[in-house]
Amino acid sequence: MTAKMKAPIIVVIAVTTIAAITIGWFYEPETTVSRPDLEIPTDIDYFLSELQYKSMNDQGILDFEMQSPYLEHLKVENISLIDKPTMQIYREAGDWQIESLTGKLFHEQNNLLLEKNVVMRREGSNPLQVRSEVMLFQPDLDLISASKTIQIKSDTAIINGSEAIFDLKNQVYTLKNTRAIYYRENS
Repeated sequence: MTAKMKAPIIVVIAVTTIAAITIGWFYEPETTVSRPDLEIPTDIDYFLSELQYKSMNDQGILDFEMQSPYLEHLKVENISLIDKPTMQIYREAGDWQIESLTGKLFHEQNNLLLEKNVVMRREGSNPLQVRSEVMLFQPDLDLISASKTIQIKSDTAIINGSEAIFDLKNQVYTLKNTRAIYYRENS
């Protein structure tokens, strides 16, 4: 090949190379990482995770405490929705432990509604286990009430009822429409 023939080939190669680079620069495919849209709820004004709440009585003694993995406050209704709340209520006659799958804290009334598989236990010398689907804790009145079917188990009895009120301060428990099975101790 002569020098005259090499020059046009070099020019064609150079122009082709520049054109390829220019086309690649302008038409470079965009690489994007797709992420799911972050959903920010508009009906809550705050949420808490790993909640630990303690309440003292008028004498400054621990009255009750509550734990939950998650709580969110609904600003319009002024209630908080609580996931898997657990509570300890401290009383001289015996402490109570309560757990449920969900809860609603009504801030204006200072009431905690526990729902779905609610289990309440009193430990000590006379233990009790109480089960219901719904219980309402009213700390200002020191009451726990169940408005749906309730079952109470102790060492000596199983009691089923339609409603119950537990007055923790006076240690008075009121039951409606009950059916009980008592066990005799063998001597």
